[in-house]
Amino acid sequence: MGIILVVDDEKSIRITFREFLMGDGHEVEVAATADEAVPRLKARGFDVVITDIIMPRVTGVDLLKTISETNPEIKVIMMTGEPNVETSTESLRSGAFDYLFKPVSKEKILHTVSNALRTKRLEVENRKHKEELEQMVQERTTQLTEKHQQLMMEIEERKQSEHRLRDITLTMADWIWEVDTKGSYTYVSDSVKNVLGYSSKELIGKTPFDLMPAEESVKLSDAFLKFVSKSQPIIDLENWNFSKDGTKVCLLTNGVPVFDSDNNFKGYRGVDKDITLQKNLEKEKTAIQARLNQAQKMESIGTLAGGIAHDFNNILTSIIGFSDIALRSADKGSGLEDDLNEIYTAGLRAKDLVKQILTFARQTDEEIFPIRIDTIVKEVVKFIRTSIPTSIDIKSNINSSSKILGNQTQIHQIFMNLFANAAYAMEEDGGILDICIKDIQLDNEEVKNYPSLNSGTYIKIAVSDTGTGIPKDVIDSIFEPYFTTKDQGEGTGLGLAMVHGIVESYGGMITVSSQLGNGSVFTIYFPVTKKLSKNKAHKSENQPKGTEKILIIDDEVSIIKLHKKVLEAIGYHVTTQTSSIDALALFKSKPKDFDLVITDMAMPKMTGDKLAMAMVDIRSDIPILLCTGYSKKLSNNPVTDYKIKVILKKPISQSDLTKTIRKVLDEAKPTNRSLF
Repeated sequence: MGIILVVDDEKSIRITFREFLMGDGHEVEVAATADEAVPRLKARGFDVVITDIIMPRVTGVDLLKTISETNPEIKVIMMTGEPNVETSTESLRSGAFDYLFKPVSKEKILHTVSNALRTKRLEVENRKHKEELEQMVQERTTQLTEKHQQLMMEIEERKQSEHRLRDITLTMADWIWEVDTKGSYTYVSDSVKNVLGYSSKELIGKTPFDLMPAEESVKLSDAFLKFVSKSQPIIDLENWNFSKDGTKVCLLTNGVPVFDSDNNFKGYRGVDKDITLQKNLEKEKTAIQARLNQAQKMESIGTLAGGIAHDFNNILTSIIGFSDIALRSADKGSGLEDDLNEIYTAGLRAKDLVKQILTFARQTDEEIFPIRIDTIVKEVVKFIRTSIPTSIDIKSNINSSSKILGNQTQIHQIFMNLFANAAYAMEEDGGILDICIKDIQLDNEEVKNYPSLNSGTYIKIAVSDTGTGIPKDVIDSIFEPYFTTKDQGEGTGLGLAMVHGIVESYGGMITVSSQLGNGSVFTIYFPVTKKLSKNKAHKSENQPKGTEKILIIDDEVSIIKLHKKVLEAIGYHVTTQTSSIDALALFKSKPKDFDLVITDMAMPKMTGDKLAMAMVDIRSDIPILLCTGYSKKLSNNPVTDYKIKVILKKPISQSDLTKTIRKVLDEAKPTNRSLF
């Protein structure tokens, strides 16, 4: 059990974590802020610190850096309710042991803390043992060399030396061995039992090759051949061996050839040291570095996605806006109306595609609304059919048209990930990808088998394959972020973690069952909703009119032209500017000539948020609407930081634009009357 400090500004989380951990036998202290945690860290030796990332004044990342500098032996577990690539990357770089996403289950907390404590204990023990063993091996190797020289001079002296050596090995963690010219063990120290589980008697007569995989045998044979040719005077070789219970152990073998007094070759003598822990730590370090590299890649993808989203949403604003205007003038039932509807619908699809790009790059939060699962699955099946080998047969058994509360893009991602993983498992030999969807009813008794669900109606989705299956030793880890069994460059380790997160955020549950060599089955349960779906088809609406004066600033001429045409048609007086600098100069000269300002965010020389702050400094009551194709800066800061009434995300529909304008102007009227 360990001593643990929980740092979180949410009291309920501190209390919950303390109960979980104390119930597991740990000694727990809590702190509400990083400032409160620092003196406690100085006053007491903690084993593990669990800290929230987002806290007032001093963040969890800053606390992590302080701990890494002053108490590097403490294992720090980062925790956040808002996953962010930049923060996770910085946390890994700063030495975080693990990274958790809220809400965190009791089992996940206890499992992660247990791993942290075990890792710390192993590091301390390994460091101590390594120092002791290196010194002991160095001393014993020197002794062996000296005894070897004496053994060639006198047989009796050799017997005495062997007796002394055997006494010494009783206290060693390493084990000493001797083999004859055929490679058979003639002597094995009793300490071999602590390393490989065999007694010394069980190994007499066996060879080192009997204990290791074939590829390791080749490596050891090459080393022995170099001995015989005298091109290498001493063995210094890492090799993997099987212990008595079948587990793999890595040994560092040091040895020398043995000759009699007549210089006849008699065999080899040496020492084997267990370095399994050291090799595993090296492997873990490599894995962490790979995660960091992947996080950096995702950060680059996010930057690219943001740029694409900004440009595309500007274009889509014009496409959707002008097609909407044209539809209002087209004759009902005409071919022109049908063509314009196709353009309008295509624009909305492109809008969803941009959202999908941003979601993939973790750059947006998606709105949820009633959607049908079956239609999305059919689309994904049609799409993936063209990208997987023809040796994989796809079968569908879809018997549900129910709706869930979700996001179409995220549901699309779920099935893309599950289908792609299934195809990967059947890539070499082919097989069957089977999708089964049906409605089920879980009553109060049945729901006991589904701990995270409530009674009610659910859509049950089973995605099965006949592929390679998932090994038992990794199946419990497949939903963890960055975990992957694919080769480097073939998988990010984020797909199933994302699927798990989306399913649970919808109030559902995902399970997996698998048998090595016989495929896998992923089963998802989504709660059914009776709410009506949103209708994306074009529908002409009466737009609220007005006579106020509006200043519009956007460096995209087509968007300026669109907004001016729409707003002047319903009575507003519109002034436009394509330069934020010119717009500020105009507003400064005539601050009371405008009732509302609409500005784009991403503009050269001066961005929309800075323009808004400058205008508010000139006239504090001016209502401002900010439009953006995509801005990571705005997504991370409250609207009030910029004195902005509303942020509208492009592409903006005419209906949303006119309703928002009317609402903001109506809300500003009482203030206007009191000021002028």
